[in-house]
Amino acid sequence: MDQVTADIESLFQGLDDALSGASDEDLETKTVVMHQKSRGADEERTLKTILERTLDGHMPEHLAQLRDLREALGF
Repeated sequence: MDQVTADIESLFQGLDDALSGASDEDLETKTVVMHQKSRGADEERTLKTILERTLDGHMPEHLAQLRDLREALGF
């Protein structure tokens, strides 16, 4: 669990480092192509949309998985 926690902290530190120079306008207007391999689609999304979907949707799903693992392992 210590390694998992360290990896999560490292992920968020990297995210903070990457976004520290971005302005609100950058987040609202700059786009990148997202390759959705599981859906076989490519979509252009703003940085804000990516962050919202990741932090509000995708990451909580993984946190729920980690919570289930902790319970299964008796932590």
